[in-house]
Amino acid sequence: MNARKWLPTKLATAALVFASQAAMSQIVEPVNVTASSHDGNKPENTLDNNLSTRWSAEGEGQWIQYDLGKYYTVDSLEIAFFKGDERTSTITIQTSIDGSNWKTVYDDEQPYSSDELQGVEVSDSYARYVRIVGYGNSANAWNSISEVDILTTGGSGSDDPGDEIEDPGCTACVPEIVATASGSEAENIAANVLDDDLETRWSADGSGQWLQLDLGKSQTIGSVDIAFHKGDERSFSFDIQTSDDTSSWQTVLSGGVSSGDTASWESFSLFETEARYVRYLGYGNSDSSWNSLSEIRISEDNGHSDPIGGGSSSSSSGGSSGSGSSGGSSGGSSDCDTSSSGDSVTVGCLVYGTDGTLPLANLDPSADPDENFDLSNWKITYPDADEKFPPEVSADEFYTDRDTGAMVFQCPNNGGSTSTSSYSRTELREMLNESAGTTNLGNNWVISTASSSDRNAAGAVDGNMKATVSVDRVSDTYDSDSEWRVGRVIVGQIHASDHEPFKLYYRKLPGHTKGWVYMAYEDSDTEVFIPLFGESDTDKYGLTSTVEPVEDGIALGEKFGYEVNVEGREMTVTVTKSDGTWARQTVFWAEEYNDDWFYFKAGNYNQNNGGDSDDYAQVSFYNLEVSHDGDNDSGSSSGGSSSSSSSGGSSSSSGSSSGGSSGGSSGSATVPSDLMENCNQWKITYPDGGEDKTLCGEPNNEYFFLNEAGDGMVFRAPVRSNNGTTPNSDNIRSELRERVADGSKDIYWTTDGQHIVYVDQAITHLPIVKDELVATQIHGNKDEGIDDSLVVRLEGEHLFLSFNGGKLRSNVTIKEDYKLGTRHEVIFEVVDGKHYVYYSEDGNLNEAFLSGNASQYLVKDGSNDYVMDLDYGDAYFKIGNYTQSNPKEEGDYTDHPDNYGEVVVYDFWVDHQ
Repeated sequence: MNARKWLPTKLATAALVFASQAAMSQIVEPVNVTASSHDGNKPENTLDNNLSTRWSAEGEGQWIQYDLGKYYTVDSLEIAFFKGDERTSTITIQTSIDGSNWKTVYDDEQPYSSDELQGVEVSDSYARYVRIVGYGNSANAWNSISEVDILTTGGSGSDDPGDEIEDPGCTACVPEIVATASGSEAENIAANVLDDDLETRWSADGSGQWLQLDLGKSQTIGSVDIAFHKGDERSFSFDIQTSDDTSSWQTVLSGGVSSGDTASWESFSLFETEARYVRYLGYGNSDSSWNSLSEIRISEDNGHSDPIGGGSSSSSSGGSSGSGSSGGSSGGSSDCDTSSSGDSVTVGCLVYGTDGTLPLANLDPSADPDENFDLSNWKITYPDADEKFPPEVSADEFYTDRDTGAMVFQCPNNGGSTSTSSYSRTELREMLNESAGTTNLGNNWVISTASSSDRNAAGAVDGNMKATVSVDRVSDTYDSDSEWRVGRVIVGQIHASDHEPFKLYYRKLPGHTKGWVYMAYEDSDTEVFIPLFGESDTDKYGLTSTVEPVEDGIALGEKFGYEVNVEGREMTVTVTKSDGTWARQTVFWAEEYNDDWFYFKAGNYNQNNGGDSDDYAQVSFYNLEVSHDGDNDSGSSSGGSSSSSSSGGSSSSSGSSSGGSSGGSSGSATVPSDLMENCNQWKITYPDGGEDKTLCGEPNNEYFFLNEAGDGMVFRAPVRSNNGTTPNSDNIRSELRERVADGSKDIYWTTDGQHIVYVDQAITHLPIVKDELVATQIHGNKDEGIDDSLVVRLEGEHLFLSFNGGKLRSNVTIKEDYKLGTRHEVIFEVVDGKHYVYYSEDGNLNEAFLSGNASQYLVKDGSNDYVMDLDYGDAYFKIGNYTQSNPKEEGDYTDHPDNYGEVVVYDFWVDHQ
């Protein structure tokens, strides 16, 4: 910072501040500035002497941190809060000697209302690092700071951290635990879980809401004690995760459930890790979707033996962040591109790495399998070929290990078999919608490169399965001339209508101490066996090899994890050993699978049907989770966890559905996200200028709420004097903006390929003076002059298509006499640059389009079916209400209670190929 700034609140009355009558208070130039995150407004903007730039990050607990380079006594800060004259920010200021152990020196709102620099007095502390933690402002959850100066005493600073860093009695050296959360309800904030008061609480509504503790430094974490709000009336479902960097998370307790018997402390043992951050990931309670904790504390002690695996877990196979993936990120090669434009299978490279982890469910050895694992979306096939939905305990074949709590699958060599196999099995089969029929699309899932009609009819799209298993016994006898069958068992599958694109084998030969793990891919033309762990001297890997895999094999009873993730035609398989070593293989499926359907299988599929009559195989499961990108009203198919997290995925180069049918039945919803098939995939901009990227479970508010019937999302934009806008518009909006499927970033696509948005909506209110509104749009590259490339726009009663305000082509009228409240369907379809628009008020458009019979609904201009032919990039869909007015336009009618724009959306979906 080149220029010194003096503040009226701190320095107007005294230009110099003296410490011990010798050292002058001075502004120190930080040598580095970092932040927990930002939205493009970077942390270094707070040091550029420019009040028109800023650092911004959304969410409680976001922070910006300054490294002073040397050690000073910090006595105050000068902070300019963005829009600090319009709203009040709440912050905590912390200081640290080592960047790990933090002392809170200020915890309050900004001192006064101003967007200029203002003095913030802090408790004097000797430190090198200064951190400002934000908790949003009086208008929204954003933390935005324009400029920061740090005032210190101590001359040019010291290179000596002093005795304080070694003094255990120094309060600045004791790590202070800081609680943050993904969201909270009113006064029930994250900090309440650390106030030693069981009468206060943190609360947040919705599956996947989290509460996070920053312990200040990395330490051993072995157990967690939690007091649940109304824990004596209901039981809570949750996972516990740990991290050293808040990016890579390890699940140390999966499928945790509170007792439901006490509102006081309950203790939960974890698998020990060294970590700085601990996260409670909540999935609601037995009565509702609310997550409510009164208190939480962390301890080093636990009741388990040493943890299996360890280190960070960051699977590149598309699993959702923080899901406890069995994959790892350390080591290995990233040069493994399987993209293919061909029709046949493509096998990518095999990658190895370390630091993988094994997610383990919270298992009760006294409980039956369906009490430890969610088996509501599975049926089981027993060795005699009998089937049960849902699975039932069988004393000798399917039961709980009373020592470990594992789900045990035992299968003899010589049991019965199903009509399509020669081998016996004790195996689960995924059932997304049992009432639809086993082979019906509605009971199974398809890949996101399938046709749009198949995706809409299927039970789900794409899939991810994770499991932690041990093979406890394999067959060691065999029939004459069938030696190749001995010791084989399949522990996980993806089954198609006729073939198996994925099978995971374990095989150990008699006399060997360790076995192989290998996988197989199959389609109508190809069968490929791929080695994962264990040496081999044959191409058939494990089928005919007799070389014992001593070095990198897996022993009987040894836990290992597998994860299979499918996005479009790309499948990624990761297998992780108990020492954290992992192997990852990618396979690009043959094109024939675009027209097929699939289901997961897990358990014990014994691959030996000979030998002694009492010979058998046994497999134990310690964790089992299944998720899909866009379950179509079929419910979760997850097991081993009460969650069913999205498998990630996005509209990728391989082609994938963005999903998003709003789903939900009339009157069944309580918040808007209940009507969104994938609430992670959208963010919303409100008319006050705020943006919300976490819509899942978001409560109703004045801008985005359910209609009285509970079957429509209302997007309302009141014209008020405190309206805010996006950077490139003067007008207000309550409008969704498309993101990638897992919500990790905004999506941008080109007009190549096929892109579709469908909306069932009604425009119900217009502003008083400038009665204009946009409902549904395609946004393009504004740098190329595209901007609002295609929109549905209403001006008075004139409903028409506009193309960037007439800059790309002239308007096209839909109807001249649109009546407010008229429910209508609209489809925008872009095919290699050609823009097609369909419009209907009879309620039949969606069905007609999906069946290929929607030509009568085309909006035409001349002889062409399309209304514009234009190529551009950086495109995305927007849905909701973009009101084309503002306080300047409305004048004296600004703040009038009846002056607003409003759109109700009943259903919508998007698709990209």
